[in-house]
Amino acid sequence: MNTDTDNLMPTGRGKSGGSDKAGNSLPDKYSGISPYLSREELVFVKLSLAKRVTELTQAEAEKAILELMNRGYAELGQTPQGTGPEERQRYMSAMAKLIITDLEFYFPCVTMAEVAMATKNGIRHQYGEYFGFNVISIHGFVEKYLASEEREAALVRQERYRQSQEVPVEPTAEMQKQIIETGLQQCLETFRKTGRIIDFGNVNYQLLVDRGLINLTCEQKREIYAMADWEIRREKETQELSLAKQLQQLRNPGDNKMEIIARAKELSLRKYFDQLAGKPGDKPESRAAS
Repeated sequence: MNTDTDNLMPTGRGKSGGSDKAGNSLPDKYSGISPYLSREELVFVKLSLAKRVTELTQAEAEKAILELMNRGYAELGQTPQGTGPEERQRYMSAMAKLIITDLEFYFPCVTMAEVAMATKNGIRHQYGEYFGFNVISIHGFVEKYLASEEREAALVRQERYRQSQEVPVEPTAEMQKQIIETGLQQCLETFRKTGRIIDFGNVNYQLLVDRGLINLTCEQKREIYAMADWEIRREKETQELSLAKQLQQLRNPGDNKMEIIARAKELSLRKYFDQLAGKPGDKPESRAAS
């Protein structure tokens, strides 16, 4: 069976697996594969990209497993169970069906090429003692192949390369609008559940101001600013600070203006959400603030 490993192109690397500046030389059909993989890593990645067992038709899967079994028996110098060709063929066909059922149930993402490589390694005692061609043996070979640290490292390296090649998608106007609406709704839901306002950069406050839903008079703004100032000062007074920190604050009181403004916006947003408390189904934009 062709496991898609026979036609690997040269990678420009020696047996040590070290890389050179040119990277590996791959044909266009493998353009999505990292050019910086070692030969061994390249094999793991290519096998993982082949067709999965679950993607094959029953006939295709049986044909591939039978080819795999025939090759295995030939390499081992053995013959299947049975007293004649027909009996051996029936045994092989039945065993192939059992192996496929096991693979599809326990390893739904494994490719047939990986099964072939796992079996090739297994009958050569790379995964311990070999007990003959049967469902349990193939299951164990595949399990150990998939758990290989070398395989996992190769696939992680390939995935990092793939992610590095992705072109960031510029969100459309509709996507941006949806992100904003979702953020505003989440802010309201968090407030209703916890009583907390989480509005980084006062984004949701500004959105409601721009929509005319938060429209405060000058007097209301002064009142809210004074409340924010009181809250900030009280919080600082009740903080447990070291003596050195207290002395530093006394000598350099600092300007709390920006912090107070941010808190005032938060209080304004809280007041707006409070007005929606009587209507749990309301969204933040459903009614204007009075």
